[in-house]
Formats: sequence, C-alpha cells, structure tokens
Amino acid sequence: PEIEVADRTGKPHKLAVLPHETNEDLIDKIEDVTGTKNRQFYFDGENPIQKNKSPALKSGIGHGTVVKFEEPREVTVKMPGGTRPFHLIVDPEDKPADIRK
Repeated sequence: PEIEVADRTGKPHKLAVLPHETNEDLIDKIEDVTGTKNRQFYFDGENPIQKNKSPALKSGIGHGTVVKFEEPREVTVKMPGGTRPFHLIVDPEDKPADIRK
C-alpha cells in the first residue's frame, strides 16, 4: 500500500508501506521524508501511530492513508504579580532552553 504524508512546507509525498515494516520503521521513513523528529504522527486525522514493533499494516494504515503530524502549539505564560499573560507559539521539537530565549 501507499500512504501520503506532507512535509513541513505542505508538499505531499507518497510512501510505500511494505508488509514486513513495523510502526517504528514507518515513523523513521516519515521523519526522513518530512525532516521532522520526535513528533506524534496521526493517520486519518486522529489515530496516533505508536512507535513500537507492531506491523504497520495491522495498525489500521492502508492504501491511501493520509499521515499528518502535530503542529506547533500556543503556550500561555502567566507572570507572578498579576501582570498580563502573554502567548508564545512553540514547536513540539523545541526544548525548554530554546523557549526561554
């Protein structure tokens, strides 16, 4: 079967899923194509792909499946003393030290 996954720019890529591939193998392929690491990938909009040794084709992934990854999120920071909170957009790949800058 062939699945579709979009990279960070939104460009779609077709990937073949081979019968012997595990979820881990599939996630590695998706990370290579999209240039992302340590993201949660979802198929059919809401079903997470668990990073494990289960056969990918037995996880509900089939021909024409569309895979997406979690998008950057907004974090609200409240400062002590009652000052007005502010909002930051963070990428799931950001580390706390990156956010503090």
